[in-house]
Amino acid sequence: MLKRKQLFLRRPKSTKALNQVPGTVTYIGRKESVETKLEVIDYNKESFEALNIYYNNFQASEFLEKPYTIACINVITAESDSEAEKISTSLIRMMLGVLTGKIDYLQEPTEMTPDLKELSRNPAFERMLKYSFVGSKETVKHQTEEFLQKTGVNELMVASHIFDHETRLNSYRIFSEIMKEL
Repeated sequence: MLKRKQLFLRRPKSTKALNQVPGTVTYIGRKESVETKLEVIDYNKESFEALNIYYNNFQASEFLEKPYTIACINVITAESDSEAEKISTSLIRMMLGVLTGKIDYLQEPTEMTPDLKELSRNPAFERMLKYSFVGSKETVKHQTEEFLQKTGVNELMVASHIFDHETRLNSYRIFSEIMKEL
């Protein structure tokens, strides 16, 4: 079921793209004098209904001739699936802090334990991390390709909650290679 909220924001004069899809929220913009009305639509975890609404109801404007969408995904890539899974334990523990209200600094990764694996399969975690692609270059490439085919988004923003800076840079380097191949 869709939850709709109406927001009224002053549109900056320099704004070109008013329509965006960051992660799980779609913004549908229509010019109304000096104000821009944005309709925020939360879609459920099993569908891309918000994207369909946006694509089907898009109206060209002086700022945008055709629909343009951006999605934000979590990406953790490494040389192997098991290495990426270990790196992802920092993200899992961070999300546990968010859900329990015990937010702390990003923690150093640990080996994946049965408890952490079970946590990651919790429905609340699955909803929050649905668009988290974790694995080797081949694994993440397949996940990303599937996501792009299902959504048709024009652009991706990537978040990577990775403890070690060099490991994060390596993950971005691998993901950059993936995007060049797609």
